[in-house]
Amino acid sequence: MEAAVFLVDKNARIKNVNESFTKLFHKTQDQVYNELCGNAIGCIFPIREETDCGKTYYCENCELRKSIFKCFKNKEEVQRKIIQREFYIDNQLYLKFFYIIANYFQYNNDEFILVMIHDISELEKARRELKELNDLKNKFLGIVAHDLKNPIATINMASNYLLENCDLENIKDTTKLLEMIHNSSNFMRDLVDNLLDVSKIESGKLVLKKRKIDYINFLKEVLEFNKITARNRLINIILEIKENHFPKVSLDKNRIKQVLNNLVENAIKFSPEESQIIIKVRKRNENELITEIIDFGPGIPDNEINNLFKEFHTTGIRAKNGAKSTGLGLAICKKIIEKHSGEIGVKSEVGKGSTFYFSLPIN
Repeated sequence: MEAAVFLVDKNARIKNVNESFTKLFHKTQDQVYNELCGNAIGCIFPIREETDCGKTYYCENCELRKSIFKCFKNKEEVQRKIIQREFYIDNQLYLKFFYIIANYFQYNNDEFILVMIHDISELEKARRELKELNDLKNKFLGIVAHDLKNPIATINMASNYLLENCDLENIKDTTKLLEMIHNSSNFMRDLVDNLLDVSKIESGKLVLKKRKIDYINFLKEVLEFNKITARNRLINIILEIKENHFPKVSLDKNRIKQVLNNLVENAIKFSPEESQIIIKVRKRNENELITEIIDFGPGIPDNEINNLFKEFHTTGIRAKNGAKSTGLGLAICKKIIEKHSGEIGVKSEVGKGSTFYFSLPIN
């Protein structure tokens, strides 16, 4: 769009506008003629305070007004400013970023300021998104470097010790060091796998291989593996099914298995020994299937719930078995479920436990 242009007199009242002004502010020449500048362009401050432009608490700091009156004072000086402000357009409030150029000129011995407004809101939005991506990239590099540094150091230390002090008779210490190497390498493998998943999803390269399956039988198969891990900590996994019959569900088995494993493994991590985890399956309506994973662990504080499904976010709650988190698992789960046109969420109460749930469309 061409620049919105308007003329103002020494009182900052509009005397003329171009067609682009009308397109930007949705006001014609007749509607704004002799109106004060701020009122004419829908500035939030005079409209909110129901007063004239120049009389609000903000007006003395307004870069547009200051530019106009500085041009009048210094005659030929050109003013260029970027302003960020909310404006009412058709009674709707919009945050706008304007690049403003103010020029002084005379016509028939009258003095005017020609104001040109370039709407750079979309450009500014893109710039901010790029900055957020750059900040996220820097955060990502820092987190990955930190998360990989610790297990690599552990592997290096344990393997060096084994090479220098290998004692087959002291099998207990040797086994402990091998377990450290094994756990550290597993963490690095999980981190790399998760990073590859995030990259694939964000680049739009995640293609679901859907087919219709018996969801309950599929769920039972997935839980059999998790029950082995749970038994090591004397945790009982119980499957509760609300209905006698479910229609087949169209899904990508590997990806939904990934979601279920992540949610159930998290429940095991944070559950106390000799407790139970309940898996419930029900229909929310004729078109949606809900799966709930309920644990009786420490729960999640309210101030951490909103960030739970964001990349690299981990809670302040420590896992009962001391296991570390990459901070990517739940973010990946969210993207997989949304790719299936479902939703994922959590309800939690500190001291009582958490319920993670996700929906899948039946049809």
